[in-house]
Amino acid sequence: MLDIIVQDKIDYWVHAHCTDDLEETLLWGWKGLDDYSDTELRQMIDEQFDLEQVKENLKCSRERHDWERKQWEESEKELERYERES
Repeated sequence: MLDIIVQDKIDYWVHAHCTDDLEETLLWGWKGLDDYSDTELRQMIDEQFDLEQVKENLKCSRERHDWERKQWEESEKELERYERES
């Protein structure tokens, strides 16, 4: 079982970095943990996560965020238009 600090680091990097090369991003985030080699980190990541599923989840999150941002921008434009017409 991973200790809590290691688990927190994995969780943080999985959720904070939505890159095309998620595995490398995860490893990059671990460089401060000198107790573990890249190989050990890869093994821990592989044991904890299905990286393809994580990538798909992150892609869906980005798509949802983009859609929400677009909706918000359209609402702002509608509000501006309404205020000008009033």
